Parts: sequence; C-alpha cells; structure tokens
Amino acid sequence: MLYQTDDAEASGNAQLIEQIKNDKYPDGTPVFTTLSAISFLIFILIYFPCVAVIAAIKKEAGSWKWALFTIFYTTGLAYFLSLIIYQGGQLF
Repeated sequence: MLYQTDDAEASGNAQLIEQIKNDKYPDGTPVFTTLSAISFLIFILIYFPCVAVIAAIKKEAGSWKWALFTIFYTTGLAYFLSLIIYQGGQLF
C-alpha cells in the first residue's frame, strides 16, 4: 500500500489518482512514470503466487522442490521481464 485515502468513494479514487500523478522525489522527478508503472505492473502480474498456492504445489508434488522452483522461477522471470521492459523503454 503505497498510497492511501480516507474516502473509499469515487471522489476518494480521484483524489488518489491526483496524489499519484503529483507525487515527486525531492529532486523534482516523478515517482511513477508511464514506463516505471508498466514495468511494475508486469512484475506484479508474474511474480510468485500467494502462499496458499505454494503450499498446494508442495502438497501435490510431495516435496518442497517444485514449490521452491515456482517461487524462484516466477520471481526471477518477473524481475528479468520488468528489467528488459524498463531498460528497453529507456532507449526510446
């Protein structure tokens, strides 16, 4: 939870969107650019699933081997793809 508002209504959502758009680092650069947001979203969509899924994989496979593989593989893949997207986007 990076940002919070007191109001969960539609006006609260508009307030949250404006807060995210206007949030800047001390040097004036924006916290989220379009490229960083896309890279962040790709990471979130790919990285390892919830703990319940990992426990289910462990139970179905009968050992921790596949559960640990899933954690490291999906997190590594998410990081790699986010890195490629962000660094590739920096070239344009």
